[in-house]
Formats: sequence, C-alpha cells, structure tokens
Amino acid sequence: MPLLMEPRSDPARKNLDHMHQKLERRFSRLLESAPDAMLVVDPKGSIRHLNAEAERIFGYLKKELVGHDVEVLLSSDPGQPPWYQGAFAERSDAGPERQELELQGHCKDGREFVAEIALAPLKTDDEPLISAAVRDI
Repeated sequence: MPLLMEPRSDPARKNLDHMHQKLERRFSRLLESAPDAMLVVDPKGSIRHLNAEAERIFGYLKKELVGHDVEVLLSSDPGQPPWYQGAFAERSDAGPERQELELQGHCKDGREFVAEIALAPLKTDDEPLISAAVRDI
C-alpha cells in the first residue's frame, strides 16, 4: 500500500500567505484602533468587517453581524434607495470621495439613535468596498 505524501511546500506560496496574514492583522489593528464605530460594507450591503466600538454602540457581537445586511444597523429613509448604493454610485476612480450622512441607528436592545456616518471608498483587488465611520450624535 503506497504511503500518501505531503504536498511539497512552495516557499514563494508560503511567503505570500505570510504577507497576506500580516496585512490582515495590520488592517484589523487599524480598524480596532479607530475611535469611531467602523463598518466595512460590500456593494450588496453585506457587512464584511466591524470593530469593537461598533459592537459596543450597536450591542451586537461581530459574529452576529458579519455577512448580514447593514440596514439592520443603519436604515435609509423609507422610499429611498439604501444609503450604501448611493455611496457606490458616486464613487470615482479619480480619487477618494467622502460623504457624510445622518441615518437612523438601530441597536440590538431596540434603542434607536441618530447616527452620523462618514463614508469613504475602499479600493481592493477583489471588489469595491465602503468604509463607514459611525457616531451616535
């Protein structure tokens, strides 16, 4: 019976994986160090990342929000397109654009608040994303 051999380790691949992990940790630390609640949203409105301040303000754990619709936390005016769609529509490759909006914030415990959010595009190799800095005003 032949023995199964471990796949050969590719040093270049290991180096890329290490660099990727290092960048992920750096991004995570940057997000966590922000004084505001930070959300990262994809074009469909799905929450990709959030920091501990977002957990504190909204009362949810990260695992309860990542992959879910951001409208659970921040809703647009009725009859209006979702706020994040407008942010992607106005995005320009000419340079970073920043928008500021006031939206209704929704906490896990049912509390609502007026949220001031500052939006900025995040360019990635995979897809466009939007970062949202959120403050309870």
